[in-house]
Amino acid sequence: MADLNLLRNFVAVYRAGSVSLAARTRNLTQPAVSQQLAALEASVGQPLFVRTPRGMVPTERGKAFYAQVVESIDKLERVMRSVKRGSGQATLLRLGMAPDYTYSYALPRLADLKTKLQIDLRDHRKQFTLLETGALDAVITNGRATGRGIGHRVLGEKRFRLVAPVDLHAPPQPEEAWLLEQAWISVGSELTMIRRLWQDWFGKHFTGEVSLIVPELRAMLRAVELGFGVTLLPDFVCAEAIRQGRIKSLWFDVPISPVDQMILSYREVDGDREEIQLLGDLLSEHLEPEPELV
Repeated sequence: MADLNLLRNFVAVYRAGSVSLAARTRNLTQPAVSQQLAALEASVGQPLFVRTPRGMVPTERGKAFYAQVVESIDKLERVMRSVKRGSGQATLLRLGMAPDYTYSYALPRLADLKTKLQIDLRDHRKQFTLLETGALDAVITNGRATGRGIGHRVLGEKRFRLVAPVDLHAPPQPEEAWLLEQAWISVGSELTMIRRLWQDWFGKHFTGEVSLIVPELRAMLRAVELGFGVTLLPDFVCAEAIRQGRIKSLWFDVPISPVDQMILSYREVDGDREEIQLLGDLLSEHLEPEPELV
């Protein structure tokens, strides 16, 4: 009979596709995981993985063995979390988010989570890998993790405002000629949101001038305050600045198509965790613009 830790390490390697990533997830050294995996393969009597330059590829026996043990291992992990909660120890929730979303939207709403938090602010692709391997418990971004055993919950639409410096005098309705005279601020050189806006409003390609490209939404907000130009920002980033009169929203009653959904990704085995469910509840509110900000 295989030791439970051997099985837990096997599941970690299977999900990670890498011994090194599995070792980090399990807080073990890479040689220790390799040795335990070899011991498990010796016990099973067949190779469970093919070692390739790109990672660990499960054999047919490995796939069948994973299907046999994964449910029991996941149940064991749930029991261990339940025992930890029952002992009064605070549960740690490891959460991946973007810096702008964390600062402007998530943190003010997470005080009621009543659990220890560890927040990862790296690129969402790295966060998806960490989620799949078990190094993160959940990721919130405008995309879906596509790894093995990943569940999703849509938190809401990510809506945008066209914002400008407070002293900029705008016509009562959107005018293409006036907008083309303005300096624009963009989060990237692709101008994805600006081009989308132009197609929606005018059915044309954007031909205006971009005066500033900065890949950080809070820096874009600050640039608008300082008079660099106009831009599109998610409502959760700019709503407070509008309330305080630091910038203004242009043509609030003219719809801007939402481009993204905010999605909570989590491992399916954790779908019944109280912390994951409460996290989704806390962050699924107030994603749409509030009319009183006009």
